[in-house]
Amino acid sequence: MKLKSLLSTTILCGLLPTLCYGWGGNGHRIVGAIAASYLTEEARNAVTDLLGEETLATASTWADEIKSDESYNWAFRLHFINLPRDSEKVDLARDCVDGDCVVAAINKYSGILADAHAGKEKRIEALRFLVHFIGDIHQPMHVSYADNLGGNTVKVSWFGKTDDTGPFGDFKWNLHGVWDFGFISQRTGKDWVALAIRIRSDINDIQLIDWSSTRNPLDWANESYYITRQIYSQLPEDKVLGQDFYEKNIATVETRLAAAGVRLAALLNRSFSGAATAVLQPSTE
Repeated sequence: MKLKSLLSTTILCGLLPTLCYGWGGNGHRIVGAIAASYLTEEARNAVTDLLGEETLATASTWADEIKSDESYNWAFRLHFINLPRDSEKVDLARDCVDGDCVVAAINKYSGILADAHAGKEKRIEALRFLVHFIGDIHQPMHVSYADNLGGNTVKVSWFGKTDDTGPFGDFKWNLHGVWDFGFISQRTGKDWVALAIRIRSDINDIQLIDWSSTRNPLDWANESYYITRQIYSQLPEDKVLGQDFYEKNIATVETRLAAAGVRLAALLNRSFSGAATAVLQPSTE
């Protein structure tokens, strides 16, 4: 990566902390925990072989944690894909130049993970990236507008606060941050495990089959972009967001977390079984 790009990444991460994270730690852990509950025995064993005592939930935040390591600066753009504001849908030729976007990253690391001849360290890295990036692509602000950096420059008031202290230290609320961790923190406080269990229990049979059979990350990105456009259409002019905005969107937040978990599980089951498809089926117990 060119020096200019590396400097841009460092500056943006310093000025706009939420730009460098997706769903916040708890959101990613929820995705990992839901996925783990749907793994086949073969996939569970393969995950354990790669991660050891690390779970999908704990591995899910690794791709954010390495952002303090300059040797991983090249991975910054893999967490999102930004579009021109007048776009109807994602265009990879236009929006993912050189494969530097979350859609291309999921495709790339899925291939590495499924390759039994790839080195173990490469497959471990691929698994950690996938757990995280599949969460990211389901966060609407990670498939958003280029002109405001995915909502990072849209300053808002969140439940009466414009300044706050959160997982990245002191910050100013913006639209991206509200979707990264504002909704989940408001809903759960610190108990993400309880929310993961509840979201998992609410997944119905139709959703399970539908989500796990939709395999193309480009489709997932376009789902998020459709939601992004809805979010902006309901954004109040004064950017004061509170209970009304929360109630309009919290179900969408939870649905996206659920879909990400189911699709991650389906991908892992498929990767470790060698099967062409891996549609999750409702439990018969």
